[in-house]
Amino acid sequence: MINGKVFNKLTRTGGARGAYLSIYSSGSIIFNKSAISLMGMSAGCGIMFVQDEQNLDDWYVIVPIADHQDAIRTRSCKNGHLAVNCAAMVRAFESYFCYKGHVKLPLSMSFKTAEDGTRYYLLITLPAKNLSKQQLKDKYSGSYEFAKQPEK
Repeated sequence: MINGKVFNKLTRTGGARGAYLSIYSSGSIIFNKSAISLMGMSAGCGIMFVQDEQNLDDWYVIVPIADHQDAIRTRSCKNGHLAVNCAAMVRAFESYFCYKGHVKLPLSMSFKTAEDGTRYYLLITLPAKNLSKQQLKDKYSGSYEFAKQPEK
């Protein structure tokens, strides 16, 4: 595999300019315009998601160059974004990171290219980890009351 780092206006962090995708509990995954451009996607192109078996925190969006029969097809949605439905991936992602709800994940500035030209884009999962911590904190804050010890 060849590692590549891309530094351009599409990979800037912060604001809506960065490349990201939004994951919803319904199973919908929406790619913003910067992600579409960075990954060279268009409506009807095939993508896949994978969780690295050796580093479970690493999740990738795979953009096959060749037409792959098992790929999930993207579709156009409002504002020039692309969407896919992949409830199985969303459930696995939510389960692994112990959160529920909507999360916006930036794409890494680096990608890996396989020998066949397939590109692997790393999802930056820190927002999911932070959401999980916040949801746990909200769930358990103030819910424990300690019994008063009897005075002697």
